[in-house]
Amino acid sequence: MSRLIPTEFALALKNALWPVLPVIVAAAWSCGASTTRSDLGSSSAIIYGSVTIDAGAPVAGATIRGQVWREGSCGSGSPTGSGQPDIVQTNDIGYYRQKLRAADVRQYCVTVDVQPPAGAAVDSTTVSETPVDFKDSRDVPYDSVRVDIVLSQRP
Repeated sequence: MSRLIPTEFALALKNALWPVLPVIVAAAWSCGASTTRSDLGSSSAIIYGSVTIDAGAPVAGATIRGQVWREGSCGSGSPTGSGQPDIVQTNDIGYYRQKLRAADVRQYCVTVDVQPPAGAAVDSTTVSETPVDFKDSRDVPYDSVRVDIVLSQRP
C-alpha cells in the first residue's frame, strides 16, 4: 500500500476533480444567478383578524378562505391566487392568520369568505379588502392587512 505525500495527494485530488469541475462551477454559478420576481412566481401577503358575532363574542372554529383577485375584478371572474386557496380556522378566541400567494409583485384585491362552524346560529359572509400590496415571498416582513369580521346572528 502506498502512502501519498501532500503534493501527491493534491495532484490526485486535482486529477479526480478535473473532469467534474465544469459541472461544479456551473452549479455554483446558477445558484447565484439573478432571477426576476416573476421567474419565481411567488408574492405574498398576510391577512389576519378576528371573527365575532354582533354582540362581540368570538366565533371559534369558523372557516376562513382568503382569495386573491386582480385589482378591479374583486370577486368576479376567477381568482388569480396560486392554486387552491388555503383554508384556515379561527382559534378558541376567534383569531385567524393566513398567508396568501399570488404570481406577481403588485396590488391585489383580497376577499375573505367566512363560514361559521356547523350548528352556529350565525350567517356566513364575504368581505373584500383592497388594495393589498403583495411583496416578493423572499422579502420579510410581508405586507399584512387586518380584516375583522362581524357575523350576523340569526333570529
